[in-house]
Amino acid sequence: DVDHHRARQASAAGLGGAKRGDGLKPISPPHHVRERLPPVLVLHGTADTTAPFQQAGAFARAMKGAGNV
Repeated sequence: DVDHHRARQASAAGLGGAKRGDGLKPISPPHHVRERLPPVLVLHGTADTTAPFQQAGAFARAMKGAGNV
């Protein structure tokens, strides 16, 4: 059951973190990072109110750490 009114909030109070636990981990891009993936251009504005800016940075760092640059 997803509360679509709170779906706009990707924080622990919304779809992520403590409320959903690991339920969204299978569709979370950072959890699929591995070596030999094609490079990805990540664009994310700091004014985004849907997904925290830090998530884009974490994904970019994971991709770079795996050599996908």
